Amino acid sequence: MKRTLKNFTLIVCAVLTATVIFSNCNKDQESLIVGTWEQIDNTYTATVDGKTLPAISLTEPGESVIITFNEDNTYKNVYKALEGESITEGTWKIQGKKLTMIANNSEDDGEELATTLTCDIEKLTRKNLSLSYSESGTDDDGEEFSAIIKLTYKRTK
Repeated sequence: MKRTLKNFTLIVCAVLTATVIFSNCNKDQESLIVGTWEQIDNTYTATVDGKTLPAISLTEPGESVIITFNEDNTYKNVYKALEGESITEGTWKIQGKKLTMIANNSEDDGEELATTLTCDIEKLTRKNLSLSYSESGTDDDGEEFSAIIKLTYKRTK
């Protein structure tokens, strides 16, 4: 009986310790991500009908992407192209090694749409942020595809 109680106590302590460690890790990551980040690289690698295509960049020369993560868990993403700029705003959260961003987009008729993107956090330091996510489906020609998107940022503020 004493041995069972001791084992139970050890298990409870281990679970509580792990909970504290992982919640502190999330808070550390949340404090690290707060700030302004400039995208310095991105790659889109697709596989269509079992054939891997050469990786391509999602931005053209002269285009830029700046994202700001705020302490109140809101963000603003500014994409600047030669034709103008596009701004997306929303909320963000970190759970484990995942960053989830929920964009609040408006349609032309004023209807609000929420778009969710969940990325794997590959690297997060005071100066660098690397994210990746995947998507799959059927393209316009009816071919099955899968893709991995990798985004690299450097802190500007």
